[in-house]
Amino acid sequence: MEAPRGRPRHFGPRQSGGDEIVARLARLESVVTAIAAHLGIEAGRPARPAGPTQAKSAPRIGPRREDGDRAAGSDESHAVVRTVARRLSGRIKQYQTRGYGFVTTPDTPGDVFFHRSDCRVDPATLELSAPVVFDLVEMANGQFKAVNLGPAR
Repeated sequence: MEAPRGRPRHFGPRQSGGDEIVARLARLESVVTAIAAHLGIEAGRPARPAGPTQAKSAPRIGPRREDGDRAAGSDESHAVVRTVARRLSGRIKQYQTRGYGFVTTPDTPGDVFFHRSDCRVDPATLELSAPVVFDLVEMANGQFKAVNLGPAR
């Protein structure tokens, strides 16, 4: 009897009694553990789906917080720590309809992130490559962003 087209008959040499599956899962688990260690996160088994009466929650991604640490994505981690530079000039590189974008400037390596809430004008009205001025600030999470972004005069 022929196997259905496009589906393999088996995945390699067969071992007795499901040993092959156990061996593959063990290798997969070791790879996941190595990747997690490289990324500095805790590898563990994902939570089982909650029962019908229990609320479901998304699995935690990233390192666990110690007391006093800031969680990635929290308002605390995005708080402005200091102003690095004022009145830098650059150009709009990209703007997403989700409300964020990137500015390029010769004064900084790479692109600088900005959010529409940090702009003096609606960034959707600015064209790509439009000249802009902005202040560069450092956030509590160590990343930089552009604030007070507006068109160059």
